[in-house]
Parts: sequence; C-alpha cells; structure tokens
Amino acid sequence: MPSHYEIKYLDDGKEHINYAGEYDLVAITALTPKASRAFEIADEFRKRGKYVVMGGPHASVLPEDAARHADSVFVGEAQFSWNDFIEDFMQGHPKPVYNGAGRYAAMTESPVPRYDLLNMENYKIIPVETTRGCPHDCEFCSSTKLWGRSYRRKNVAQVIREIEEVKRYANNKFLFFVDDNMFVQREFSYELLKAIRKYKLRWFAQSDISVSDDDKLLDLIYQAGCRELLIGFETISPDNLKTLDSSQWKLKQLARYPSAIEKIQAEGISIYGSFILGLDHDDESVFQRTRDFIINTNLLGFQILVMTPIPGTRVHERLKKENRLYPVKDWGTYSTYQLNYELKKMSRDTFEKGMLWLFRELYSEEAFNKRKMHYLKLIRNLKKS
Repeated sequence: MPSHYEIKYLDDGKEHINYAGEYDLVAITALTPKASRAFEIADEFRKRGKYVVMGGPHASVLPEDAARHADSVFVGEAQFSWNDFIEDFMQGHPKPVYNGAGRYAAMTESPVPRYDLLNMENYKIIPVETTRGCPHDCEFCSSTKLWGRSYRRKNVAQVIREIEEVKRYANNKFLFFVDDNMFVQREFSYELLKAIRKYKLRWFAQSDISVSDDDKLLDLIYQAGCRELLIGFETISPDNLKTLDSSQWKLKQLARYPSAIEKIQAEGISIYGSFILGLDHDDESVFQRTRDFIINTNLLGFQILVMTPIPGTRVHERLKKENRLYPVKDWGTYSTYQLNYELKKMSRDTFEKGMLWLFRELYSEEAFNKRKMHYLKLIRNLKKS
C-alpha cells in the first residue's frame, strides 16, 4: 500500500474483529480451509456497506467462489494489480476481477513486510520468505499452480533487511522460513546462511531430503541457527510415490530415507517429517507401516495428514473427473485432517479408525520418550565432537 494510507492488520485466529470500525476498504486473504470463515467475515462487512476485496490461494483457484462474497477478487500475485486497483477504487470504478494468473512477480522488487503491524505478543514464530516455487510438481500440492515451477528468490540483502526488521519488533522470536523448498539453489543458500550466522537466530524451514547429500550445506544450516527442518516424505509406498510427481524424484529417494534422516539429525537438526495417508494405493497396512517407519528412523517430530484434494491441484481435478469427491458444505472440512473423497482400498470407517490407532501409537508417552532420548544422544555426541 502507498505509505500515506492508514492500515490496520487483523488476524482472525488471534484477534477480535470490530465490524463497526471506520474502514474504507476491507481486504481479506485465505487458504482454502479458512475460506468459509473468510466468506462470513466478508459478508458481515458488506452488510455494513464496506467495500470488500478477496485474494490469496483460494480466491486465485476458485475466483467464482470468492466473487459471491466480495466486490473485487484478485487472482494470482497482486503485485501486478494492487496499485491499479487502488487507483480505480479512489476514482470510484474498481473492476470486479484483477487477474494476474500466470504472471509471477520479481521477488527482488518485493518491499519489506510491515512487521510493525503485527501484534507480536500473539506469535511465538515469525514468518520470513526468501523464495517462491518448487521443482517437484507433486499431484496433491498447489504450489506449482500458485507460484509456477520456476524458482524465484529475493537477494541476500533483502532477506537481511527483513530479519533486522523482525528483530526490531521481536528480537527473540523463533523464525520460520516459509519457502516450500528453501535450499534448491545451493550457491544462494551458502551465501544466505553465511550472512545470517552473525544474527544468532533460531529458526526452522522446509526442505527436501537432498540436503543430506551436501555436508557443507548441512554444516552451514546448523551454524546459521536452524534447529528443525520440515521434510515431506509424503508416503513410504513405492506404488504411491510413482504417481505423485512426473519425475518420480521422491520414489528415487525412498531407499535412502533412513540413512539420510540419521545423518541430518546427527548434525543437531531435528526432522519434522510430513506424511500423507489416503492415497490411492493405501490399504489397511498403511497405518502399521507408517508407524514402523517413524519409530525405526527415530524421527523426532512428524505430522500425519489426510490427503486433501485442494482446489487447483491435479489430484482435485482427477478425483472430480472420477466422481469421487464428497460434496463441499464447508471449506473447513479441507483441514488436512478430514476425508473429502471416496477411497479406493478402504472404507471411510476403516480409514478413520486406522488414523486414530496411529495417533495413539505415535503420540504415546513411551513412543515420544524413545524419540526424545535418541535425539538427546545425538546432541550429546554433537557437543563432544
């Protein structure tokens, strides 16, 4: 926004919305699981005569859905169209749709985010973005649809300015580098990690398992303050991995997962493994196999998600063509913890009972203590070396 406008930022998950506030313009962004709630907010403001615009991932892939609740809808990255919209709005003739689909902003032109607008007391973790895009075009992931397959990044100086801005308002917060796959471009990663070492940060990021191939990179990641990496293993089924991405990159990594996990965690970087259940080749054995993999590899952290056909993904289009999607009553059911389609090899009841069994097994005190003691042993060995 141009600097002479007064802006108030509200996080509906953290703060009360004052619908009677004197706002000239209300702009709302939402992921699909929060879309129905975003529509409620938009409808309430419009009842009060406020002009409402909507953008973000859900509006970008289903603009017709957002248009039922907003006066203007933004498709794609708004960097191309926001200033045009503000000019149109001030002149009294804003357009119903501002379409930037297929156009991708140069991240080197991105301004420093307005961290001063956040109520920092509400957050233990502060997000920082350095790149956009991911080379792995997974069927279930909307990243490629939203950001494209090309890999875009800010320059190191930009990232440093953002870190300094975060520290200005929240000096001791944990940072989350929100990039889908942070370390794809190695030379840039080396440069960035060396630059942020001096700030003595504590942070986590998302990556793929290939970081285990690069001893120099692993060392720099730890030295720069990373203490956890989220890695999407997705599934340990070869049949499922064959269908996830066209290059079958993750299938090729499957056999070395245990050794790679051990190597990364031995560097003092815990792994938060992400797994998706409910893929087409999953049967009742998937719960036991996933449990055994997590326990045997001593993953310190993990998330077990239900495969969710987010609109805009290839899997959503495929399941729609196969007439397997359940009717949508509320986008809140797309939370990644609820089933939204007909499974191929299990009943819904069998799947839900299997998920509950898996959670009980993995989140038991005994299972957690085993993982914790293994990781503490790795840390003690790290300090000795």
